[in-house]
Amino acid sequence: TMVGRIDQVRRGMEQTDRDDVLATLQVVAFESHRRSGQFRIFTDEDASAWARKKDKSWAGVKRVAKAGQLPLLVDLGKNEQDAQEWRFSHLTFQEFFASSPLVDARSTQALQALMNIGDANVLPIQAVADNQWRLVLEMCADELRAREGAQALSAFADRLFGQQASVCFEGRLGVEGVQALVSFARVSECLQELDLSAADVGGASGMLLLREIMHQRSSLTCTLPESLSLMALSEDDIAALRRGGAVDLSGLELGDADYDMIGLLLSTNSSMTSCTVAASPLPVQAIRGRSEEHTSELQSHSDLV
Repeated sequence: TMVGRIDQVRRGMEQTDRDDVLATLQVVAFESHRRSGQFRIFTDEDASAWARKKDKSWAGVKRVAKAGQLPLLVDLGKNEQDAQEWRFSHLTFQEFFASSPLVDARSTQALQALMNIGDANVLPIQAVADNQWRLVLEMCADELRAREGAQALSAFADRLFGQQASVCFEGRLGVEGVQALVSFARVSECLQELDLSAADVGGASGMLLLREIMHQRSSLTCTLPESLSLMALSEDDIAALRRGGAVDLSGLELGDADYDMIGLLLSTNSSMTSCTVAASPLPVQAIRGRSEEHTSELQSHSDLV
């Protein structure tokens, strides 16, 4: 969809005009995205000032947009202060254009400046927990992987981790944050130790991702949240739950995190027939197809037995 809409910019425009418009859009998208607070809607005045800093012209973009040749932008009309307002038609477009300056940044300090990180002790990788930047960083990874290859992506990951061997996370990461963190931790060459003992990884889904990175990167020491480090389920048990068939876990002393993990794996495995967690097997049909709200019933040990 994005490529199709960018293609529409090309129709009926000279090559030079088209390149100028796209270059200006990149500047405006990035400057709008890096603002704190509201970062989607901007005015003519905002866009003109951002464009001038990079020797670009907002007037040309505005002309093309008013002519209906630029569906990437939405004309929101005038606000209460009589200022013309705009935004990108989808946040993903803004994030796509905003990723380019980060890709070109060649140091951790440059990334911190671009992302408005005022505290030098806050590493750029911390932004995977922030909805404003997480997808932008993932787009950077996609572009680097496609354009320059694995080595360039690894160097970018090292810059996100501040070239440090040990990194500590606190607070909420959530499943999406863990997924992004795992994708960069897998390819970083400098990172040797990841401390997530004080992080909220988003329940069973996040814990499953963390177990995967531990399995795939044996050189990485990962200090996990207590709920995960105390899990009774082994890698072999998780593999068996993924494979399907009849699984016997009756010999394990399962905790809350184990039951959460079992519920997650059973609800997504169409080949599972039964899972014995105590004296009696649990029919998988009892949970397959249930909503997340209903699946929460599985957190009761008595329901699983």
